[in-house]
Amino acid sequence: MRELGPWLALIFRRPGRLVTGGLLILATLLAGMGLLALSGWFITATAISGILLAAGVQASINLYVPGGGIRFFAVARTVARYAERVYNHDTVLRLLTDIRVALFERLSTAGRDRRTRLRGPQYPPAITGIDPHDRHPCPAHPDSGLRFPIHSADCTPRAGNRCVLRDSCLRHDR
Repeated sequence: MRELGPWLALIFRRPGRLVTGGLLILATLLAGMGLLALSGWFITATAISGILLAAGVQASINLYVPGGGIRFFAVARTVARYAERVYNHDTVLRLLTDIRVALFERLSTAGRDRRTRLRGPQYPPAITGIDPHDRHPCPAHPDSGLRFPIHSADCTPRAGNRCVLRDSCLRHDR
């Protein structure tokens, strides 16, 4: 549990975002439960009405109100799920920004000898960020001007238990 301490401290620095994300998850859950309950009741009521009609007993069922409720819960679940995903992903990206800012503050205040000791396979992804995605590994094709960068990773044991990112090109010829 001690290993989670810094991560939990980082998450709880934004309690409003944590609560809002939790409420959006709760709204998604409640809409899903409402959809399940109403559609289950509707199917059961329709089946009972059909059995009663088959037995010759006078029975009726309102199809429009439960149908409208099912549509409401389905749309509410979809909207709440979308909002929850967008909001919580934004929260995670903000947390990653906090981590990177803290890392760069420590690197900028560290002496040169300390920075040279911090070099290792775990630091380049944090330092380089998304720069590799901004560069195109292949030049544009001279005739069509189209380029298709392809990124693949080799994560096999023969790669020394490391993932090696390989860039290649797929060119479009006319």
